[in-house]
Amino acid sequence: MREVTLNKGVTFTIKSVEVMPESLPAVFTRLVTDNVGQYEKSLVIDLGGTTLDVGVIVGQFEDVSAVHGNPDIGVSMVTKATLTALKMASSDTSPMIADELIKNRENLDFVGRVVNEAAKQNLVLDTIDTAIHKLGELVVDDLLQYRNVNRVYMWWRCRTHCRCCS
Repeated sequence: MREVTLNKGVTFTIKSVEVMPESLPAVFTRLVTDNVGQYEKSLVIDLGGTTLDVGVIVGQFEDVSAVHGNPDIGVSMVTKATLTALKMASSDTSPMIADELIKNRENLDFVGRVVNEAAKQNLVLDTIDTAIHKLGELVVDDLLQYRNVNRVYMWWRCRTHCRCCS
């Protein structure tokens, strides 16, 4: 494709570039450990803060048969909804506070310290639960096209947001 030079000397030539979600190379060791067969398809799901990235790997990386990214789905959807609810409850609206509240939403003492208007605590908690549920629905809907896979590997940043991960 092009030569790369350093201090006026050619050091190497880039011959090809492949772009894929970071989760695909990260799953390589696991594919080997799981002794994935050459004809098996593995769905790799990476739910990040601002995107949902998906890839289908054939075998132990013999082929990447699909790569898909959805910039409209991410864990930040829950944080944004929480920030809006906190603002409605006259409370601190920093992303750090919102994330801590999401993580500790079942600790009512913590909720009481973070949400200034006691009468709006349930509104804030309901907003968080609704946002998590909506995020789950969006992820499932986006993944419906990947039905014929043998394995599913998940990478996500929501470990502190979802009940299934805590």
